[in-house]
Amino acid sequence: MTPVALTIPPTLMTERLVLDPVTPADTSAVFKYCNDPALQHYVPVPVPYTQAAAASYTEGYAPKAPWLWAIRSSGDTSLLGVIELKPRELRSAEIGFWLGLPHRGRGIMTEAAVAIIDFGFSPDGAALTHIDWCAVVGNLGSATVARRIGMSYEGMRRQSLPHRDHRRDAWFASILSTDARSLKPGWPV
Repeated sequence: MTPVALTIPPTLMTERLVLDPVTPADTSAVFKYCNDPALQHYVPVPVPYTQAAAASYTEGYAPKAPWLWAIRSSGDTSLLGVIELKPRELRSAEIGFWLGLPHRGRGIMTEAAVAIIDFGFSPDGAALTHIDWCAVVGNLGSATVARRIGMSYEGMRRQSLPHRDHRRDAWFASILSTDARSLKPGWPV
């Protein structure tokens, strides 16, 4: 894998959102949101999710992740969720995200994901050529976001996603820098 310089991700702005670094000030919100059983069903966070796990994420993992953003409303520093591009080899990355329960269903994640895809493909951003997405089968919220940002559904792979102490079936999709950002057919949503 090509090494990525560890830097603070740039702050990105959308019509309603500010995407900026995850900080230790976000620990309480991460703890609260990651104790949501629905989030735990789809995101392989430790269960039970402890305050120490939240601090490990905000103080240990976040400062080392080159493209990890906190999602916040414009004019408010409260954490709504997180979104990340995990670098992969040959100018590619995997997008991952979660949103706190009170903030779901309002188009926030789609808006954030469009900004992240734009950054990912921009020559002034990450200059990627390929972005992957995967989610546990049945994660309709995540699949809806991936579909709305123009990803192409590639199928389901059996027991391909490690999820704590077992493996789960997963949906896969991707988008290329040359793809139109339109809705593609074939999605299971």
